[in-house]
Amino acid sequence: MSKAFIIAVVAASTFSTNVAADVIQLHDASELSTQAFTATFEGFTQGTRANDLYAANGLQFRNVGTATVPVFNWGAATSSPDFVIATARDLNGSVFTPYLDAVFSQPVYEVGAYFGNDPFGLFDFTQSLEVFNQLGDSLGIVSVLANFNRSVDQFIGLRSAVPFYTARFSNSSSTMAVVLDDVSFTAVVPVPEPPTCALALVGLAGLFAARRGTRPV
Repeated sequence: MSKAFIIAVVAASTFSTNVAADVIQLHDASELSTQAFTATFEGFTQGTRANDLYAANGLQFRNVGTATVPVFNWGAATSSPDFVIATARDLNGSVFTPYLDAVFSQPVYEVGAYFGNDPFGLFDFTQSLEVFNQLGDSLGIVSVLANFNRSVDQFIGLRSAVPFYTARFSNSSSTMAVVLDDVSFTAVVPVPEPPTCALALVGLAGLFAARRGTRPV
């Protein structure tokens, strides 16, 4: 699948109770840490119930409680060839809703996915991603304006300084299903990439050398 880089236009954070999370929007899957696990939905037939397909990996999907989240062969109708999941009606007993919950069995710090099913430019369409802690408190939300095609080719994601247990993918239209592919998450605290670490060490070494150079003799 061709996954185009997109420009996110909204990056708002909301907080409830006294929970304060540093939520950072991720604009592309390459910004996820190397520890991320990705649910691709490949290898399953259309109509497969996806709710617990990745339970062994600590990820479950929820659509109105226990309602079915089915796997679709999205390439049958659009230019996107991969298998996806959707909150669509009339397939394997699914219930249509404009949101889909990813529920984690462990604390998670990053989450992201590709989305599609845009309404052909008939009206503004925004995909949102909101994360919640174990108590159900919202830790933050980010949104992306759709590019108005049916391909699953836009990315939405975030990183949180506070661990979360539920990620809700929702759209601004009550008549459009949520369609996701390559749902990724990181269940460990993301660490800086090697170049960042190296720069930090160089900086510390320089500071140490400077302090030694100004030391009285």
